[in-house]
Amino acid sequence: MGLTEPELLESDREVIDDLLARSGTGIDWNELSARGTMRLYAEPRIEFEGRGFATPSGRVELASALAEADGHGRIAVPAHDARPADGRLRLLSPASPWAMNTSFANDPKIALKLAEPTVTLHPEDAARRGLRVGDTVELANEAGSMPARLAVESIVPVGARTARRATAEAHPGWQQRQRPQRGHGVRHRPDDERARRRGDRLPRR
Repeated sequence: MGLTEPELLESDREVIDDLLARSGTGIDWNELSARGTMRLYAEPRIEFEGRGFATPSGRVELASALAEADGHGRIAVPAHDARPADGRLRLLSPASPWAMNTSFANDPKIALKLAEPTVTLHPEDAARRGLRVGDTVELANEAGSMPARLAVESIVPVGARTARRATAEAHPGWQQRQRPQRGHGVRHRPDDERARRRGDRLPRR
């Protein structure tokens, strides 16, 4: 392609060494290799801790004359899908702490960290479906399906479910839509059925 910029020719090690040097933490390649995943700072860093912003007023500007001059609306307009119908649940898919994005989900070492796919429901949604913590359920929509282990937490909104993005998309049978307009179903799948679909030998009763 005729691209000769030095940045495009750097090795992985050179890129990592440069990032570590610029982090200002004093961590080098050898320490990172020995410790693996690690936090850069002992205490979380709070962005805009002084409550000052890089705007003309120094405050959060919800109405922007600059945006309006560029052809946008003066204020931001929220956009969202309609609530799923027919008892389906909206999918919330936060990123996994073990993967920057889903491109790394198929790495064997990362896959070990991601472990078994898990889906989390609000207690009301779990009770309404007769589901308990630890049940094996099947997540399904018109694009695909996958098995997952159930977790229950009140932090999840009623009418929604969460599944870590990289964990879900690493599953070979799952094809997740970016904007699932019709929502997703969650149904109970007994462990015996799950094992049978995988072709595992079932234990004798």
